[in-house]
Amino acid sequence: DSSFKTGDDESAYILYWKFCELCKVVLKRPDFKKDEKYYNGMFKIKNNYVRALDNLGTLEQRLTSAYELKARPKHQPSTPKADPGTPKSSRNGTIKPVINNNHEIETGGGRK
Repeated sequence: DSSFKTGDDESAYILYWKFCELCKVVLKRPDFKKDEKYYNGMFKIKNNYVRALDNLGTLEQRLTSAYELKARPKHQPSTPKADPGTPKSSRNGTIKPVINNNHEIETGGGRK
């Protein structure tokens, strides 16, 4: 529960998964079936198992969302748009062609 409460989702998921696997084994054991009331009273296995399964579902959704977000390509920072009358790119100093109002291509050296 401490990993779940502190936000360490990966560790919490692994621990809850292991706990659920252990509960499945215990619930199938003949000695558990023989004295189910004792074990449920002492360890609350069924209640804890259900709670762990609920937490696993919550963690699965959070982890899936987090991993999908990490898998997306990072948004590249937008370069500031240069004034259309300025042929030089402010980013790397290279000459950038500009189309003027007469639909002619201009570069920093003049018209073409």
